[in-house]
This record gives sequence, structure tokens and C-alpha cells, in this order.
Amino acid sequence: MRKLLFTVAMCGLISLFNGLKAQKRFGLSGGYDRTSLLGSSKANFINGFHIGATYDLKNFGEKWYMQTGLLFTNGGWSYDDHKVSVLGIVETNIKDFTVKMYFIEMPFNMSFRLPVGEHKLLLNIGPYIRYGISGKAKYNNDESSQEYNAFDENANNRFEIGSNIGLGFAIKNKYLINAAYQIAGTQAEKAIVNTYSMRYRLGIGYLF
Repeated sequence: MRKLLFTVAMCGLISLFNGLKAQKRFGLSGGYDRTSLLGSSKANFINGFHIGATYDLKNFGEKWYMQTGLLFTNGGWSYDDHKVSVLGIVETNIKDFTVKMYFIEMPFNMSFRLPVGEHKLLLNIGPYIRYGISGKAKYNNDESSQEYNAFDENANNRFEIGSNIGLGFAIKNKYLINAAYQIAGTQAEKAIVNTYSMRYRLGIGYLF
């Protein structure tokens, strides 16, 4: 399922370049994120957010749009008591381990917008790219506590590319309400394989 979403999403990225002559609208978007780590059954969710600008291009018929933008967002995960990677070394006695990171994100969504009276129902799918600008990891073990850079050479990867799928509703083609699911196609942790970041997202927006 993850590979299928990623393949379809990349098709959306390629089609962005067909939108150079499109009708364009700017907007603002923000909301609540719930993030964790896929591939580890012990990882907990943590709360996050996203805020930024959106950019709509209409050049694919009356119902198809390309939606991109630039967002500031955060995310991460936590463990209560589990074996985790700390700076490339697998520790077995870690307790209260939390990773919080801040990113710049750029989505590239194909957006199908079905008219419902004077409103529109939205189906969004496409890739995103995300780059980590700062972050901290904290943990306790049986003897001490430690904090370090979440993007240390042996910790987590800064660059992330993944897939996004979501539903939304546009009120009078100005006010947006949306929900989305994101899953990374690139590795989250450097020392532990088959770990991918994921998030659920609820947001609101306004189109100028």
C-alpha cells in the first residue's frame, strides 16, 4: 500500500510542470498533526502542528487542481520503555525516550474538487518533501538522562520524501477544512532499518 501511494504521488509531482499557465490562487493553512514512527510497534504518537502558505493552480479542467505550498511543521515519536537507537548505538534500557523535530515541508498534491452546490468536496493525493531544520532527542536510562541533536550524524535523517492522501471540503471556494494521512518513503532512523515517519493531519485554510 505504501509503495502504491508513493508511485501515484510521484505522478502528481511530474504533472506540476503542466500548470505553468494555470489560474493561480494563494492561501494560508494551518492545523494539528499527530505523528509517530511506522515499523516499530512500541512507538507512541506525539502532538504536532503545521502552518504556512498554499498555492493552487487550475489547469486540469474544471475539477482538477495542483496544490503546493510551503509549510513549517514539527513531528516525532516517543517510547515509554524500549530498545532504541541512540547516536547509532542500540540501547536496551532506555526509558521516556522522545524525539521532536522541526521541518520545512513542500507538498505537491493533485486535488480533485467535486462541486456540491456552492461548495466543493476535495480529494487530495500527491508527494511531499520535508527537510529537518532542528530537533532534539531526550531519554532516561537506569543511571542518567541525556539530550542530543536529533539530526546527529548517527541519529535521524533530515531529508524525507513521502506520500500524502486526504479529504477536504471547500466552503464557497474560500474556506478549507481538510484531513490527511502522510507516510514517508525514506528511512527515518539511520541505525534501525524499516522505520518510516507517519502522521495524521487536520487543518483549516483560506484562499485569497
